[in-house]
Amino acid sequence: TPAAGKMALAGVFAGCGLAVLLLAKPFGETGKLLECLSIAGCAAIGLGRLGNFFTSADRGQIVVEMISLPWSYPVLNTTSGVEEYRLATFMFQAVIAGVLFAVLAVLFFWPRARKHVPQGDIFLLFLMVYCASQILLDSTRYDSLYLRSNGFVSMVQVVSAVVLAGCILVVAVRAVKTRGLQKWMFLYWAAFAGLFGLAGYMEYYVQRHGKLAFFSYDVM
Repeated sequence: TPAAGKMALAGVFAGCGLAVLLLAKPFGETGKLLECLSIAGCAAIGLGRLGNFFTSADRGQIVVEMISLPWSYPVLNTTSGVEEYRLATFMFQAVIAGVLFAVLAVLFFWPRARKHVPQGDIFLLFLMVYCASQILLDSTRYDSLYLRSNGFVSMVQVVSAVVLAGCILVVAVRAVKTRGLQKWMFLYWAAFAGLFGLAGYMEYYVQRHGKLAFFSYDVM
């Protein structure tokens, strides 16, 4: 629907989080509830994005090269009436959500896989993969939401980076509790910090070197 292009998924995630807080005590098993939401969310995001892939709601940047699938698709500009080739951002988001849905569904429903995955870890995996993908893909939109205090990276990128960092922190704390504090852990943490910095620099780079977008997003 036209309204679908005007909504930010961050609000949907906030609403789902609030619902879990309200239902956690009456129903228990918070981890399983979050896992169910993750699988259903992947399916909904994939279908929703694919449903608007052929409409003007797909706000991918206009491209002049690689004007064919899977990179771009012609969309009618509702203001000028001119057909434009826009980067197929929604299609990429739909594909990632679809693949993630399949992986999470196998981990959740297949008994042999389920017994090796602690409750709640499917939700953690969903957050890490989805947020990592959004840090990149939201940069390819020309209608990204920006905070008033920051016109450099979008609100979706900021939220995704914070959530991803939080997930890494959870994994780090688990590792320390399980194995004790090891020297090699500092190398991993430094590598994560360096990769976050590299992604941030490439976002700066692509905004100033649009012709090198393919290279910039590959590195990101």
